[in-house]
Amino acid sequence: EKEIRKVLEWFNVVDPSTDYSSALDVREPGTGNWLLTGHEYTRWKEETRGVLWLYGI
Repeated sequence: EKEIRKVLEWFNVVDPSTDYSSALDVREPGTGNWLLTGHEYTRWKEETRGVLWLYGI
C-alpha cells in the first residue's frame, strides 16, 4: 500500500500544462506533420472506431 501511494504521488506531480508550454517553446515548425498526413492516421480518423497505436514517441 505504501508503494502504491508513492507511485500515485509521483503521478500527481506532473503538470501537463507546464510540460505542453515548455514543449511548445522549443517546437520546430512542421514537427508532427508526418503523422497528420500519413495514410495510417487519415484512415484511422475516417473510421468510426478503432485504435491508433503510436510507439517510440
